[in-house]
Amino acid sequence: MSDFELERLEVGPLGANCYLICNLKTQEAVIIDPGGDPDFISQKLIDMDLSPVAIVATHGHFDHVLGAFALQINYKIPFLMSKKDEFLLNRQESTVSHFLGYKYDPPAEITKDLKDEKRFSLASFEIEIIKTPGHTPGSISLYIKAAETVLVGDLLFKDGAVGRIDFGYSNQSKLTSSINKILSLPIHTKIYSGHGEVTSVEQEKGYHSK
Repeated sequence: MSDFELERLEVGPLGANCYLICNLKTQEAVIIDPGGDPDFISQKLIDMDLSPVAIVATHGHFDHVLGAFALQINYKIPFLMSKKDEFLLNRQESTVSHFLGYKYDPPAEITKDLKDEKRFSLASFEIEIIKTPGHTPGSISLYIKAAETVLVGDLLFKDGAVGRIDFGYSNQSKLTSSINKILSLPIHTKIYSGHGEVTSVEQEKGYHSK
């Protein structure tokens, strides 16, 4: 897929992965999980001569959406997320104040709810929405079949690590089921997580049993 490029940026106070899904032919980009540092993300877009068309969040935890408000306002682009995680956005300011000890931007406004969507087209790429709850109720993964790529948020990580389930709204059985969905994709599919390095379905199958 010669026009596809995925750029990983480590952003925000917890060093989360923000991804730019780039169409090198149209010079469009989709911003995935902007967990902070909106100026840094904007500068990267400028450096790569890219025009953002949307922001998408895999889930509602603050370390994946802190930069969304500024980017949404500055670029006047939609913010897509499952409204099953909207309660996390609603408590974002108090959560950030509690964990980080300072105030940050207010949460972005969800302009398109992905909880019932199965796929969408952005930057001329067809992106399948795989519902992967467990870490949070509204967690989703974004599968770009033509690029053999899936972005999974905090569902799973390299070398067998998985998302936290010690929150009151988390669910172990749903997390396991969601991981199995991802590991059922073609084995050469690259897995891009919300933290850490890239892995693959083939590599992670060895760590997880159905």
